[in-house]
Amino acid sequence: MNQQPQRGSSTPTSERPQPARERRENKRIPLRIMWSLIIGIALLGSVLLWVFSRMPASG
Repeated sequence: MNQQPQRGSSTPTSERPQPARERRENKRIPLRIMWSLIIGIALLGSVLLWVFSRMPASG
C-alpha cells in the first residue's frame, strides 16, 4: 500500500531513459564515421583524377 510514494520517485526513473538514448546515439556515431570516410575517399579520388587529368600523362 506504501508503493504510492515509490511512484512519486519517478524522477530517478526518468533519468534512466536518458542514458539509454545516449547508447542509441553511440550506435549512430560509427555510421557518421563510415559516411565521413566514404565522402573523404570520394573527394580524394575526384581530386586525384582531376590532378592526373591536369598533369601531362606523357610524363
